[in-house]
Amino acid sequence: MPDLSSYLRKRDPLGFFTIPAKRDAMDLLSGFQDIIVEKMGPIILVKVKSRRLAKTILASLSERRLLADI
Repeated sequence: MPDLSSYLRKRDPLGFFTIPAKRDAMDLLSGFQDIIVEKMGPIILVKVKSRRLAKTILASLSERRLLADI
């Protein structure tokens, strides 16, 4: 299991936390509000401003083994 805190260390230049996930995570992510999803081939990037929401999404994705390996 990857160290989840490493995803929360740095924001992108626009202030978003960026979480790479497998495309299968789309169904899970439909239940969250205030997120941006960018599709990039077999991987999607989940962008979120809130650290608390990012932690919740990370936990859900990790539990279901839907975090992408990059």
